[in-house]
Amino acid sequence: MTRPVPAELPALLAPFPDHVGEIVLALRARVLALVPNAHEIVWDATNAVSLVYAPSSRWQDGIVHIPVYTQHANLGFHNGASLDDSDGRLVGTGKRIRHVTFRKHR
Repeated sequence: MTRPVPAELPALLAPFPDHVGEIVLALRARVLALVPNAHEIVWDATNAVSLVYAPSSRWQDGIVHIPVYTQHANLGFHNGASLDDSDGRLVGTGKRIRHVTFRKHR
């Protein structure tokens, strides 16, 4: 069963190019396929539209997040610094968060 897209998400994605919206929806589908019971929190943050997936309704409890930017979206891992990344795919230098960037294939 596919979870309906949150009512506010299409309006929040409208200012972005179509390919960015497609990336976001594909990442969303993949995350929900892996954690179908996660709470989905969607909001317009100061610097990016963000989707957060958490075991509770608190965004602070998030496990993964999808921030949306002008030409790409990231799949971020809240405790990504502790993940085994032997292939070096995760980006970030902070104490906790790491991400992978998704762009339109050229």
